[in-house]
Amino acid sequence: MNGNHNIRMNGMADDQANHTGEGGAEAARLREELDLVRRELAALQARAETWEERLARLDLVERECGQLADSFARHLAKPAQAVPQVGGWRGRLVRRLAPHLWTTPPVDPLIEMVEASKLFDAGWYLRSYPDVAAGGERPAVHYLYHGAAEGRWAGPRFDSGFYLARYPDVRDTGLNPLVHYLQIGQAEGRMTMQPLWEPAVGAPDGRA
Repeated sequence: MNGNHNIRMNGMADDQANHTGEGGAEAARLREELDLVRRELAALQARAETWEERLARLDLVERECGQLADSFARHLAKPAQAVPQVGGWRGRLVRRLAPHLWTTPPVDPLIEMVEASKLFDAGWYLRSYPDVAAGGERPAVHYLYHGAAEGRWAGPRFDSGFYLARYPDVRDTGLNPLVHYLQIGQAEGRMTMQPLWEPAVGAPDGRA
């Protein structure tokens, strides 16, 4: 009896030792996995901080580009200045030979109308259409005589292509869509952009 009892006791002790060993191995494995997760989390946090710094720099560059575009637009919008007066016989001779140099050219009232409208954003226009900025043309002049016919937006809240497609009567007149809206369409309650509940017709990237 005592021998059998001792055998059973020894077996139980061996089982407990095996369980203890297995539990220790499992705990070690879990600690390793936890350390690995912590290292991966630290790496992700470092990457996130790097991307935050890059996004902050990108936001700063975008703001600076916007300020430059606005400043350039204001410069292009300035009317041409008359040549300073020259006195004496030289002045009289030049004024007789080239009188057009001594007068400030008149400004097209439609250009002034477009520039005064809150729907036309000259800085936005130059940022959205770099070819216009590279050409150095006054934004309102380009939009009035070229941009609208090319389907360019006057600003983030006026889609020229949509306006002409929506209202064929405006297209048939040949009138600039923004000018038509300011003179007639606004009072008639016409829309300036694609409604949200209708399928989009292709706004420029980032200009919705």
